[in-house]
Amino acid sequence: YSFYRQLPAGVKGAFQLFANLLAIPAARVLERVKFLKGVDLFSFMSDEKLQGVARIMTERWEGDGAYLCHQGEEGNDMYIIVDGQVEIIDESGSEDQVILTEQAGACIGELAALEVIPRVAAMRTRGEVRLLVLEGSHFRSLIHENPDMSQRVIQMLVRKLADVTASVHPPGEHTATEPPAIENSEREQPVAEQPFEEIEDE
Repeated sequence: YSFYRQLPAGVKGAFQLFANLLAIPAARVLERVKFLKGVDLFSFMSDEKLQGVARIMTERWEGDGAYLCHQGEEGNDMYIIVDGQVEIIDESGSEDQVILTEQAGACIGELAALEVIPRVAAMRTRGEVRLLVLEGSHFRSLIHENPDMSQRVIQMLVRKLADVTASVHPPGEHTATEPPAIENSEREQPVAEQPFEEIEDE
């Protein structure tokens, strides 16, 4: 087990996956399967499929305040939070802004795993965190092999968009600016009615 725990930090690429497959004890696989059943993205899968998913994942442990990535960095992994919390941070402004705090069971970093693009936000641990890591190529293969997963990915993205929108613009907050006040002198004055002049017959 101690050797397996060191794999994410010490072994890269295909050898990491191969060593991971050999090193995972059956009890660890069953533990992951049990956990993944409670994750909406994978809950529809059979135990057999979940065992296959569990075996291609790696694990990652981080202490408090560790950055999984920074905004704009290249990324290819999706993370599933097993324990702890991860803050999603907008680093585009003059000051960093925490826009979401994801809890255990949440999938994060899925956009970069779906398509190799720069990270749209930074991810920072809040307290000690344990993660399952799924490489982008494996994630895309799972979606291709399991059409039901596509709908769940779309639903997950829609929920996240709604959460971010609610975080940035809480309910009841009006984003539209009020029209500027009109000075008294500029206000339209009522037009006094003019009496009709009588026209005398010639």
